[in-house]
Amino acid sequence: MEVQSAKMIRPQEKIYTSARVETNSNVKHQEVLYQQEHKRQTTKNVQGIAKYVNKMLVEGLNNAINSTTGVAVLIATVAFAAIFTVPGQYVDDPGEIPPELSLGEANIAPKAPFIVFFIFDSIALIISLAVVAVQTSVVVIERKAKKQSMAIINKLMWIACAFVSVAFLSLSYVVVGDREKWFAVAVRIIGARKASD
Repeated sequence: MEVQSAKMIRPQEKIYTSARVETNSNVKHQEVLYQQEHKRQTTKNVQGIAKYVNKMLVEGLNNAINSTTGVAVLIATVAFAAIFTVPGQYVDDPGEIPPELSLGEANIAPKAPFIVFFIFDSIALIISLAVVAVQTSVVVIERKAKKQSMAIINKLMWIACAFVSVAFLSLSYVVVGDREKWFAVAVRIIGARKASD
């Protein structure tokens, strides 16, 4: 076996070094390609998740709008019916009309609790009808605008619920009469406690 001279070994080292550099270059290039592909996939996944979350938010807002409209219709129905079905009947005998009432007027009309009932019930009716009118006539497409309108409508519905509650609590004073006012006070205290819970 013959030993090679230094001249013959040197070109082989150069070949080996250039092959190693080329291999490192290929590896780095493949890593860059892999990172770019991974970034593309991550971006695609994030965009897919963002679309899904956005879709869920829009569906949630639409469900809230539908629910609020249903509650507004319910409050309007109850408030409207309550105005025309007051307890104590109406003055209907033309021969026996009390001096402070007129024919067809509710017997409890001059009492303060009925006046409170009538005012608060009417305001609740107007608020809930306004909410129904807005919800059925105005079409909001943008999510930000839907959120803002829902915030306002939710506040209006809370006000309408509070007004209906005050109206019916005041009517409880009329229903129980003067001798049983303690019962109306107890109902009011229980109602206030439940509302604060």
